[in-house]
Amino acid sequence: LTVFGNVSGGQATAQLSGTGSPAAAIVLNPLNLIFPSTTINATSPAQNITISNTSATAIALRTPLVAGNDFKITANTCVASLGPSTGCTVSITFTPTASGTRSGTFTITDDSGTQTASLSGIGTSPATDGLSPLSLTFAAQQITTISTAQQIMLTNSGDQPLTLIAAQITSGDFTVVRSEEVV
Repeated sequence: LTVFGNVSGGQATAQLSGTGSPAAAIVLNPLNLIFPSTTINATSPAQNITISNTSATAIALRTPLVAGNDFKITANTCVASLGPSTGCTVSITFTPTASGTRSGTFTITDDSGTQTASLSGIGTSPATDGLSPLSLTFAAQQITTISTAQQIMLTNSGDQPLTLIAAQITSGDFTVVRSEEVV
């Protein structure tokens, strides 16, 4: 690098050096697998990572691994040596063990080093209904008159919505007065 000075017409020179290295021979595609929201302990459809050898020579591969309890390799077409300009596929599923964002990593080691892809998904808890209180007691009531309404609250402590909600009375002396309140 030479820098010329304007004031005295002088110049300063610095030596530069470096070492070039070839591009990585093994390429992962994609580098991020994002799984759809999945109910806890249910298994998502598999998603694939393709491992490609972009070099002109065969490359040795080690066994692919996933880190993170929620992710599992379910299929692997890779063998110990990946030929030049070829690829193989690893299928991964997501089975969340807790609700919320879950993450992990996929790694495969080859002659050039370790290649890594990110894994993520969202675990959701199933719809869980609850009633409160579990029983109602009405005061003595004159026959053929209507008492004051009492409430039973239906709640959902899960991450997914409750569906097909219906209230039914098994005695002819009581009726349901439906009130919708979203909490």
